[in-house]
Amino acid sequence: FDLVINAINTGGTVGPEYSQVLPDFSWLSEGTKLVASELLASKATTQDAVITYITDNLIGFSYNVDKCQRDTGYIIDAVVYDIMYGGNKQSRRAGLAYYNGAILNNLSGTNYPNQSDLTAYSYYYLGTIMKKIAANDPVTKSYANFENQVFLTNDDASSTVGDNIKLLVDRIALSVLENTTDGWHEVPHNHELGSAVYHSERNIILGNQETIVTNAIDDLNAEFGGTAEITIFPGLTSVTQDKKAALYNVSTISTSGHAFEYVGAGVDYNSLPFFGGTAIPEQEIIERNQGRVFAGGTVDQIGNFRVGNFFNVNALTGAITLNANEIDLSGLTSVGPFIRDGVPVGVELKEVSDNANLVASIGTQDFNTVPTQKAVATYVENRYLNKLTGGTVNGNTT
Repeated sequence: FDLVINAINTGGTVGPEYSQVLPDFSWLSEGTKLVASELLASKATTQDAVITYITDNLIGFSYNVDKCQRDTGYIIDAVVYDIMYGGNKQSRRAGLAYYNGAILNNLSGTNYPNQSDLTAYSYYYLGTIMKKIAANDPVTKSYANFENQVFLTNDDASSTVGDNIKLLVDRIALSVLENTTDGWHEVPHNHELGSAVYHSERNIILGNQETIVTNAIDDLNAEFGGTAEITIFPGLTSVTQDKKAALYNVSTISTSGHAFEYVGAGVDYNSLPFFGGTAIPEQEIIERNQGRVFAGGTVDQIGNFRVGNFFNVNALTGAITLNANEIDLSGLTSVGPFIRDGVPVGVELKEVSDNANLVASIGTQDFNTVPTQKAVATYVENRYLNKLTGGTVNGNTT
């Protein structure tokens, strides 16, 4: 990390005290070890070969030579890492960096507006060069390429490793052409192949990744953080000054008018109804890590209608279920008459009044208003004192 900090402070350069240290290849098979060593030793030759190839074959193409050399070096490092530990993770991520615009958006050129085609064209050639180097075959130098290829002292290079290298680089080129890595499934590395000590330390770091990230962000906020006013909903009633809050970019899924059949039964063949699968309504919508699912108007396998977690209609019985905690009665003008034994009874209720004189808002008593308990108690107390308290009732002479 000191090297990274130094590079940031110096604008991308590092001092002589940070000389390049190649990885330890001692645990690799002999063929793979020799190929990895030669690829890294010949990196400058490969980088220059790609540049001169572009110059010779793409007439009038203007581009950033330094960045192209840099990116070629990145791909060489990624492929070497993958052949050391197996898998394709680093190569795939190199392709991802290109197609998602992290690198391609920074390219500029003339006469050739489609940067993706040219980049892929160059990297197909890169794969051919790396395969030749892996096989200890001489690479024909392009004009103005003054770098010399480094050959192995013995001819024990592996053609199989070379084939795998070209496959990885060609797949990067294809990702650039197709503008996606879909279909290129990531295969993780097997770090147990390397140093047991480094593998153990790596697992410790990964196990504490969340803590490391949190502490780093807290340190940045403490050193460079400021203040901002935000509006939250629902609002907080109270919060202590030392309380730390987390803000999330909430993931949401919205859907409406869809049939969700046998949801929650599972994801394998045993979940199908003719194999005994049974729907589990509780698993129809699962929200984790601040995510939200807004499902309006979903229907299950027997026609039950549902709006989120608040409103359900049973298609067989017609029964309607409402989450009473979420009902907002604002704007309601009246309720009733109610149905009793299939017959409307009572009157329409339009008002609940707390008037101490038992008068509705229209100024008189009517048939559509009921009083609160407090209104009734106040009305009685104002007119008839309770004898138990020592008062008298009008007309009572004792």
